[in-house]
Amino acid sequence: MALSSNGSYIPTTNEFLAHWAQADLVVMPLGIILAEEPGVIPAAFNRTGLIVLRDALATQLDAVQDKLNDLQIAGGVLEILKQTMYKRLGLFIGLLDGYYSSTPYYPARPEAPGMGAGEEKFCSPLRDMKSLWAKLNAAPAPAGVTLPLEINEGTAEIEVNFELTMFTTDLALLQTKYAARAEAEQNLRLARSRRDKLKNQIRAVLVAYRAAALSKLAGMPELLGTLPRVTPLPGHTPDAVTISAVLVPPDTAQVTHSESDDPGFKEYQFRGTVGEDGDAEDAVVLATHSARTPAPFTTQLGLGIPGGAGSYWVFVVTNDGNERASARAVVRRPA
Repeated sequence: MALSSNGSYIPTTNEFLAHWAQADLVVMPLGIILAEEPGVIPAAFNRTGLIVLRDALATQLDAVQDKLNDLQIAGGVLEILKQTMYKRLGLFIGLLDGYYSSTPYYPARPEAPGMGAGEEKFCSPLRDMKSLWAKLNAAPAPAGVTLPLEINEGTAEIEVNFELTMFTTDLALLQTKYAARAEAEQNLRLARSRRDKLKNQIRAVLVAYRAAALSKLAGMPELLGTLPRVTPLPGHTPDAVTISAVLVPPDTAQVTHSESDDPGFKEYQFRGTVGEDGDAEDAVVLATHSARTPAPFTTQLGLGIPGGAGSYWVFVVTNDGNERASARAVVRRPA
């Protein structure tokens, strides 16, 4: 392996740790100790320090997935409430069209936003609806209307009347859910920032280890010949495999893929991340197959809650450290 995308850091670090362990057996008396780089590599940094960094990165990779999951939940809750409020706005506009078109209140009729509108554009007509609703309740009722005004959001079989105080409560709740999603987005940015800082530290350590090993192991060709690389060797990237994914109820994704015919084939890596619009840069390694003949991959990542989703890729990795991702496959769990 070599460092490329996000999912390559743990496997590459493990290769360096294995080599470092062998080097420490022959570099006496203390093994390989890296030179200090202020703010990057502490003084007296040895193999144990890299283990600490690797474990911290593994924890932070999981933390990013946790924050993605939190964002998925917050976004799902918000979307459900938005749909409810959008329906109520439509019913309110319909009531105005039916009974208030010839009154002075009709020009104040709010306009429905698009469902994809930002928070302010989406909430502004709802605030207008709340204000106008209160004014209608205080005004004379036109023919066919009973005050205080209620909206029937039920069905032909079930009547559900919704009045202003309930709408006011849910409008406040909507703003709370927007704030919860914004906080989840910020927490995700912070988790990514911590992850990327650890990745940069690990990269610096691996570069420094290669430099130290080339010096300390100059008379040991057998160890120099197995020294891992930080970046892939020059050469081609493999062709991508094609993949397909299905939900195995209730909460498991099964991913199958075509076979790689690359002569330098080393392994398939199955990577995934939470969310239906997941970014491969956030993806973590879920499983590895070293046999060329394809075998299904399975995971529950992203599918732990009803309505959850996951994004998945199969990477072909070659012996020289190059890799190529498949297209993204998305699996959604019914709400």
